[in-house]
Amino acid sequence: MALWNLAESILRARRLDKEHAALKAAEETAKDEVERPPYTPDEERDVRQLWSEPIAEKDVEELTITSHIERYIDARTPEQLKTFARLLLKHGFDLPSERANQLAEIVAQNRDRLKGGFYNIRIRRPIVEKLSGQKNGPERNVTAVVLSQPKKFVDVFENFFKRPPGGKPFLSPEEWEHGKMPPKRRSGPSTI
Repeated sequence: MALWNLAESILRARRLDKEHAALKAAEETAKDEVERPPYTPDEERDVRQLWSEPIAEKDVEELTITSHIERYIDARTPEQLKTFARLLLKHGFDLPSERANQLAEIVAQNRDRLKGGFYNIRIRRPIVEKLSGQKNGPERNVTAVVLSQPKKFVDVFENFFKRPPGGKPFLSPEEWEHGKMPPKRRSGPSTI
């Protein structure tokens, strides 16, 4: 009889663990929905077109993220990189569209510097954590994670800010500090 009670206790504990994990995942999803930027319908279309290949590996590591980002940046046209950078700059630093376009042009011309921004552990670790909690599917890719919370990944441009290409300032200190502020909470669900 004691063996039967032990088995029942183990099954109950497993069920509670699954319920707890599902609740935690739902809370994370709700939190992510609040932090997503308010993309326009055109920007939402651009975000989906910029998605990288889905990550199929069950256990995601930082090296996996690095290799995916390198392949992504190497395989994209300058126009695609410009769009990626524009969305990240505009919503990460709350820049006007014109200013984001100017800076995105510089980013698209400096692929290696952009790749270097993703070598930062403050960038890779949140991507790994986010992807580890997602189920397989097309949304389980690096660029979807980055563009879903651009405020969280502004450090990608740290190389551009500290050592600006061409010697001209990339971002003003005020713009940089504004991007380092915590993301604003917004109301309402997102469609991405």
